[in-house]
Amino acid sequence: MKNSLAVALLAATLSVASTAHAGTIVNISGASPDADHQGSGVDNPSAAVGTAVHFTYAVQLQLAAGDYTIRDAWGMKGALYDAWDFENGVDGSWTDHFSVGAYIDGQSNYATYTLLIDGLPGTGTGHFGGFDTEAGASNAFLAYPAFTLHLDQDTLVGFAAPDYDLWDNTGGVSLDVERVGSPSAVPEPANALMMLAGLGGLAGLARRRARAQARRA
Repeated sequence: MKNSLAVALLAATLSVASTAHAGTIVNISGASPDADHQGSGVDNPSAAVGTAVHFTYAVQLQLAAGDYTIRDAWGMKGALYDAWDFENGVDGSWTDHFSVGAYIDGQSNYATYTLLIDGLPGTGTGHFGGFDTEAGASNAFLAYPAFTLHLDQDTLVGFAAPDYDLWDNTGGVSLDVERVGSPSAVPEPANALMMLAGLGGLAGLARRRARAQARRA
């Protein structure tokens, strides 16, 4: 019974460790930083993947070569946004639309990128995939399969809200960017061995106590 308890404790510990979050949270504001400057925007929201476009005030990440998943981060620690409104106060203008691009050149506040993902989750209307409510846009993204990204080499990647006129926007979108097969999502081998040794020691201690109680009885 004591051995069964130790095995159960180990299984529970490994289960918790294996579900640890290993991604990076990217918070994209859908609004301008002030009335005179555009926020994290895209000059051509209708551009096709592979097209060179300009991002303004993009969130940049240096990503290693490999495969990545990109999904809604709403509800995760560090996520600031669940959806953004591209025409504040107008029906059908809530969305979680986002753009991902590979940096080519330029300054961080206005740079050229090759569009890698035109991220339009859910079944809203129009190019922006608009919903009537913030909750509608957020729920559609949460239920949507993860987007995938493959990088052949280390790449500076930009994330932006695909709108070219951001002064009338509110909110934003938070993304969970996670490398496929990231080793940080499972226990390190040394840690797993330490857990095994510790639980084995507990089981041994329990057996010794049981034998001592039996002798005193």
